[in-house]
Amino acid sequence: PENFCQYAQIDPSSFDLLVLKLQDHHIFHNHSYNMQMPVGHQLLITLYRLGHYRNGVTVKQVADWGGVSVGMVKLVIK
Repeated sequence: PENFCQYAQIDPSSFDLLVLKLQDHHIFHNHSYNMQMPVGHQLLITLYRLGHYRNGVTVKQVADWGGVSVGMVKLVIK
């Protein structure tokens, strides 16, 4: 939990509650054959980026941290 709070800037139980509230929103669903990244992953990437924005973290650094492409980070934080 300590590392999670450091990366996400939120405690795990609040994160889970936020995911539950967001997961049914239409923006997290598409009508394509391409699978969309799980809401929790998208939220974690976004929170990591927002929590480190002033520290000069780049999109590439977020991508490396999250194990995704730069393009995926750009889509998630758009």
